Parts: sequence; C-alpha cells; structure tokens
Amino acid sequence: MMPSPALRRAALASELLPVLTGLAVLAIIAFAGPGPERPRVAAAAEAAAPAPAPALALTNATLIDGTGRAPRPRMTVLVRGSRIADVFPAGRQPLPADAQVVDLTGRYLIPGLIDAHVHLGTRPRPAGMMQQILRAALLSGVTAVRDMGGSAAVVTPLARAALPDTAMSPRIYYAAVLSGPGRWFTGEFGAHAAGGLPLGESPLVRRVGTGTAVRQVVAEARAAGATGIKIYDAVDAALVRALVAEARRQGLRSWSHLAVQPTRPGELVAAGVEVVSHGDQFRAELTTTLPAGLGDSARRALRQDEYRRMSPDDPALAALLAQMKAAGTMLDPTLFVMLPLEPPADTTRAAMDQLLSAFRFAAAMTRRAARAGVPIVAGTDAIGGSSANLHAELQLLVDSAGLTPLQALTAATRNAALALGAQDSLGVVAPGMLADLVILRADPSRDIRNTQTVEAVVRAGHLHRRSAPLRPGPLAQPAPQPGARKENR
Repeated sequence: MMPSPALRRAALASELLPVLTGLAVLAIIAFAGPGPERPRVAAAAEAAAPAPAPALALTNATLIDGTGRAPRPRMTVLVRGSRIADVFPAGRQPLPADAQVVDLTGRYLIPGLIDAHVHLGTRPRPAGMMQQILRAALLSGVTAVRDMGGSAAVVTPLARAALPDTAMSPRIYYAAVLSGPGRWFTGEFGAHAAGGLPLGESPLVRRVGTGTAVRQVVAEARAAGATGIKIYDAVDAALVRALVAEARRQGLRSWSHLAVQPTRPGELVAAGVEVVSHGDQFRAELTTTLPAGLGDSARRALRQDEYRRMSPDDPALAALLAQMKAAGTMLDPTLFVMLPLEPPADTTRAAMDQLLSAFRFAAAMTRRAARAGVPIVAGTDAIGGSSANLHAELQLLVDSAGLTPLQALTAATRNAALALGAQDSLGVVAPGMLADLVILRADPSRDIRNTQTVEAVVRAGHLHRRSAPLRPGPLAQPAPQPGARKENR
C-alpha cells in the first residue's frame, strides 16, 4: 500500500492539474473512434512487451525480517523493480542474469525503519531545511514516517514529493488533527497550522465539538490525503465514538492521544481507536481533568508530582492494559521526547528527578504494556536533524522499557507498518513487499545500538550508499566499535 490513495487524489486536484489535462487529451486521442493512425498505434503497443524491471540481488546477508523471528544467516533477497521478488537461502537457486549482485557477507539486512510519530509542519523552517532533514532520515535507515499533525501547506507538498520511488525521503503518511479548543487554534502556532485558512478550518487541523458535521470533517481529511485521524484533546466520548466510526467507514485509520479529556483512555479503546500515543498519559485513567487547552509540556509540568505518586501497578492500569490487549490497541509511547535534552547546568538532583518523573512513569508503563501483550510502536515525536532520533527511541525501548532488541526492531518495522495500515507493503522482508531495506555492518539483535551502523539503504529497490558513518543523534549511545565487547546497555 503506497501512502494514502487520497493523497494522490488531492495532488491531481491541485498541483497536478496540468498532468490531468494531458492525460485527458491522451484519453480523447485513444478513444475518439476510428482514424488512420489508430490501428498501427494499437498494434505497436501489443507488439512491444514491457521490459522487465531491473533486478537487485542482496546475497549472503544475515536477515532480520521484522517479524520477531531469529536472524537467518546467508540469505538472499531478490528485488525486482520496487518490490521484493523472492527470499531464499543463498546459493539455493540461480540469480537472474540481469541482476545487480551485492554481496553482503558479514552484513545484516533489516526492513526499512518506520518512525511512527513525527511532526514535519508544526513550525516555520528555512526553505529546504525539512527536505534536508528527510534526506538525512532516509540515509539513517528511516524509510517511512507517520506525521501526527501539522500545516497542510507544509506536509502535503512534502508527502507528494516523497511519492516517486527515487525520492530521497521517507514515505510520508499523515494525520488530520481533530481537537477541541487549545493550542492548535491559538497564537502563532495555530496560525501556522492553519496554513492561511481560518483557525480550526484546515482539513488537517480541524476544531471539533458539539454540532460538528462528522461525515464532512472526515471526508475533507480524506480528500486532503490523510491516512488517519488524530484525536488530540477536549473531545467527549460520544464524539470520539462518532469520529472513529466514520473514519472506519471512509477507510481512514483512527489514532489518538491517550489523554483526551474529558474522555478517559478506556473509553478511547472501547471506541475503537487503533493506536494511542504517549506513555506518560496513562495517568489520565487515574487522575482528574486538567483545564482545557493546555499543551503537552504544560500538562507534564502540572502532573510531575502526580507521576511520582502514581503506581504503574495500579489495578486500574492493569485493567486498561488488558482491555488494550483484547482490542488490539497499539501503544506509541514516544519515550524520546520526554527526556530533557539540555537541562540547565544548575539543575539540582531533586529538580532533575522531577523532570524525569513523566519519563520514568512512561517507561514503566511501556514495560508493563509489552509484558501484557500490547503491541508497541516506535515513534519519536521529533524526527531529528543530521541523524534520525529513532535510533535513540529504540535504545530507550530496550534500556528503559525492557524490550529485547528484536522486540524493539519489530516496534519500528512490522508494528509500525500495522499502525499505518500499510502492513501489506511495509514492515517485513517477504515476497511482494516494497523493497525498503537497511544494510547494517553489525547485528542489532545482539545490541540495539547497531541500528546506527547503516551502510546503505534500499528504498523501492533503489540502493543508496552512505558516504560516511552515521553520527549518533541526541541521547543515542554510539554503537560498539569493531572488536569491542558487545552487550546491551
């Protein structure tokens, strides 16, 4: 499944209008009735069989296929065009004569990584900067992202530019934010999100409440290319149920914050939300409602004392995790964004403990969710700069939330593809899937830091080699050097 069929409709309705016109002209020529040249054109088309797509054979790799199964040594992945044609033990069958053969002896092959929580268009950036960030993300091994809210004027062109197989960008799937009153509709942040439209009326950043025309709101999000809706805040349970049901009817995914006051997390799960975000927001199942309209940082500041008092072992949270497991609800914990990147130099130990209270609670809840059988999805809430932040998120899932390296890899591959609704094309290495792959120099199943040892990335069958080693981004520990003792931190 390529990013949102609706995105293609939106593109044809706007910037690609000249292309549409050209296609219409060709259609008129083709179907205008008998003419002196038409039989010869048709005969030529029938005689000219399409040339086979080029083949790429990645041989002798240790394959980690994204399903959670153990690594398989000496495997060949045969790519034909943009898709995986076959996967088999090296040497078991001959390679096509036209194949470009890449010997990956001593290398590790994994599915393209997916950052399932980014924001590409929430603030102004210098021209071209986001394109450079996306290029760096791709060369860091991130071949798809899920944008969780931003200006349509920014996100839609980026997603359109990422459609070609040769694009130097991850594939971009994106959400339409549906929220009650709050930060999306006030000040400079709200004005940027609106993209020149009246506040709250952008199809990708929509204010909802009593009297909302639910069918129209969802239809406009779909027409704007959204893959799913994201329920953000101040939406009551009845409206949540209506939005989720309508999104399902129109073929969109349903995503949400865990804390959507006055709606509790358990009500979101009961409504059928497929993915919930932010592990610290499990506290909403236990605590009272805060004033409406607060941003994430303000919420966390007000909740710091509560995080220290709450127990992740609370029976109400155990019941919520069991409910999520039964419903198949996925958790996108976004641990990375909860750690202070640059705390003030004079921060005391007590103050740092307070700053870390939300992170510690979120990490503990992620650990309990994984043990309860809730599928974990890897997302950063902050894509990164010259290197992708997803590598740090994977390390936090292992080091702080107790996932094994293979479980963390699954969170960024198969599970993330499920979150996007793209499981038929992305997330695992298998015949028929899109050929989005990452070649690593070291084994990430033994040490999750080795996801940083990116040697090359394959996107839609196109091989892109790195010219220099990946530099660790913020909070990401460097991968062990050759010859060093490997261990999970």
